[in-house]
Amino acid sequence: MVQNVITKPCYEDIFRSNYDSSFIGDCRAQDNEEIEFKPIQEFIDTIESENMNYVKENVIYPLDRMYPLPSIANEKEFVEHFDSMFDEGLIKKIVDSDPKEDWEQGGRYIYLKGGSVFLSFSGKLRRLSDPSETDELERKKLIEQERSTLHESIRVYTDPEVLMNTANYIIRIDKLGYYDMRLSIWEQGQEMSSEPIAVTERGDSGSTGKGRIYKFVSADKVYRVLMDYGSNNAGQSGNFTVTIGPTDVVDEVAETIAY
Repeated sequence: MVQNVITKPCYEDIFRSNYDSSFIGDCRAQDNEEIEFKPIQEFIDTIESENMNYVKENVIYPLDRMYPLPSIANEKEFVEHFDSMFDEGLIKKIVDSDPKEDWEQGGRYIYLKGGSVFLSFSGKLRRLSDPSETDELERKKLIEQERSTLHESIRVYTDPEVLMNTANYIIRIDKLGYYDMRLSIWEQGQEMSSEPIAVTERGDSGSTGKGRIYKFVSADKVYRVLMDYGSNNAGQSGNFTVTIGPTDVVDEVAETIAY
């Protein structure tokens, strides 16, 4: 009998089912599975002890950070960036957390409430989504540098949300404010400094329990961007579809995702 566990809820993708009547929530991978508290507590203890040798060996590389901060490629980079990534506030948040009360399960990962730290079920660090003050300053600097490289028609936005590459397309989603988003699409081979082949605003998004889905409508086309966190060793996978009426005219798997 497994002791000290979190029973994982079976999530239905309510957002997707609202517009896709054929969709049935995929809970098969989650049914009757349980997460042990022990790996979470071991991660907390490791951060508190500042045992760098153990911490660096219990990371899934590349370690994702909030776009456009570059991922941490290996143990050497992790040690070099540790102090900037794990500031006093984040360390305190982790050390003071209770595995039973402050950590939740979302599809194929475990995360600290608020989504600042993501772990695999075995307790390995896989993503940091709450930049420290130092990293946030660097992130803002990178955002401004990237803004100047984009086509002039899409330089106004508050925050980058998703950058996805498929075999034939580059898909970019930017936040325009608290509620609104914009989708920009290029064909592979184009630079983002060139004019996008499609730009659509007023997007919707919703959680799938295992990730996130975005929907944009333009004339007779419906664009969907699906992100499935933690379904591979890199930390996420995704899909891009374009639908006209009942037919998917584009349906491509993501090759790379940054968010």
